Amino acid sequence: MSEGFRDYTWRVSYRTSAKNPEGNPTDVMHEFYIPALHLASTYDRVAGYFRSSSLAAASQGYTSFVNHDGKMRLIVGADLTMEDIEAILKGDEAKYSEALLKELNAPESWESTVADGVALLAYMVATGKLEVRVAFRKNANTGAAMPLDSVDGGYVHEKWFVMGDESDCHIYGGGSLNESKTALVRNAENIDVSRDWLGGTDLERVQQAQTDFELLWNNQLVHMEVKTLPDAVRERLIAISEGHPIFKEIDGTQPYKKVEPSAEEALRFAMLRDAPKMPGGKYLGMYTAPVEPWPRSPRAPRKCCGTPSLGSARPSPRMT
Repeated sequence: MSEGFRDYTWRVSYRTSAKNPEGNPTDVMHEFYIPALHLASTYDRVAGYFRSSSLAAASQGYTSFVNHDGKMRLIVGADLTMEDIEAILKGDEAKYSEALLKELNAPESWESTVADGVALLAYMVATGKLEVRVAFRKNANTGAAMPLDSVDGGYVHEKWFVMGDESDCHIYGGGSLNESKTALVRNAENIDVSRDWLGGTDLERVQQAQTDFELLWNNQLVHMEVKTLPDAVRERLIAISEGHPIFKEIDGTQPYKKVEPSAEEALRFAMLRDAPKMPGGKYLGMYTAPVEPWPRSPRAPRKCCGTPSLGSARPSPRMT
């Protein structure tokens, strides 16, 4: 069985302001995100506004997610004017695309860490590993548009996620995620963790989060309108990934890319692995060694003490 969430020792909370068990400042990305995503096969996340810095923050830990066939679903809010939100809720697709592209079409204003984070998510979109949807708030009774910072009916600025592994174990994480450019670099945040295999309140939190995410993702809430990403925005993200050939984490970490052997290389490796079990396999080392035996004596005798005879192999060329 492959390694899963149960095989790792998780803390109940990770805070940048606290010390880890070794007495050092907690590094949330490397102590939580990267280990979790190294083991995760699914990653459902609600992560703030549709801004370049928000997208960059949402990419934290992806360097450990890139090596297996994990799937991520991301729901972001839209920090737009009331006029834009009203037009979008009425079905104005052109306004919807224009509003989101405004942020993505200004890469010159991004710091390098933000550009790296956006490129990672853009690559995920291009390769089908990530689907993004955008949530808009509306009045549950009238359907009228509402700004994200409204205190009436619905959420304000949620930041939480559910990860699952191949053994169907799940982790729920919730807490603050400061999407300022400085905080991205410093990784200043906190995450409180719940694990469903522990049962009790932990299981309840995970199950509630799973239910809430599915309702939101499938646009089944009267006070929220969740829309798929416009084609123009998806195409823009793909273009960003194509123009950013080297993908890096927001702290500069580069993903490890697994290289698969060719069919011929795999066949050769298999032959070397299995040859010792075949007839005549005891000669594998002699025929594959860099030392070439004398043509007249492929089975060179050995002296009784185990020292090879002088004619057993050609001497190395003399250095001059």
